[in-house]
Amino acid sequence: MTKKLVAYQVDRDDYEGSVVVFDTHGMAARRRGACMLDIGGEDEYCTVRRVKEYDQYAEQGYVPYKVLLENGWWMYSAHDNNELREPWENYAGEEENDEYYTYIYDPLKLVFFQNERGVWLDWDEMERDAYSTNEAKDRFDWWIETVTRCYPQLTFTKFEGGPGRITHTAEYTFPGAKYGGHIRWDWEAGVTPDPKEHFTSWVATGDKEAFDKYMSTVV
Repeated sequence: MTKKLVAYQVDRDDYEGSVVVFDTHGMAARRRGACMLDIGGEDEYCTVRRVKEYDQYAEQGYVPYKVLLENGWWMYSAHDNNELREPWENYAGEEENDEYYTYIYDPLKLVFFQNERGVWLDWDEMERDAYSTNEAKDRFDWWIETVTRCYPQLTFTKFEGGPGRITHTAEYTFPGAKYGGHIRWDWEAGVTPDPKEHFTSWVATGDKEAFDKYMSTVV
C-alpha cells in the first residue's frame, strides 16, 4: 500500500530559507529540502517539522504563495525581487527613518500568478515582467532564425534561450560528427548583436578533424 504524502517544513539553520516538501517520511523530506535550499544536500544544516495545515496541497505539489504569505512567510516578488516581509497593516514603524519600510507591502495590491506559484508587488511590476518576458521570447526567436541563417551548413539539434536566460546556445551536428558542437551568444542590454562579433563557435575536440574535413567541402 502506498503511503500518503504529507507536508513537512524544512528550515535552514541560518534562517536564510524555508521550503514545504511533500513526502511520506520526515527524513526523506529533510534530505529533499536540503537540496532545494541550496545547501548542497547537507541535511545536518537544516531542521524539519510537520505542517499539517498544508497537507491539503499534497496532490498539487506546492503551497500557493498567497497561503504562505497569509501564514507569515516572506518571499521575493517575481520580477524586481522585492522582499515581501510584512503586510502594511502589521507595520508599526516610521516611514521616514525605518529601513524595514522597504520590505512592507500592501496585500490589496499584490498580483498572483494564475497558479499562485509566484507573486508581483503590484500591477506595474506585473506589466514590466510581461514586457520583459515578451522581449526575451522575441530575442530567442531572433536567435534561432539568425544562427540558422548564418550557419546553413550545420544541422542544429537543440536551441536554448528565452525568458530568464542571458546565454543562448544552439547545438549542432554535421556529417562524420560523433559529438558535435554549439554556437553561443550572450545577450547584453543596449548592445545591437553582430553575429560576426558576438557569436562564438565550439566543436568537440574529438570532432575537430571531421569538422575541418566537412567544412572544406562546403565552404
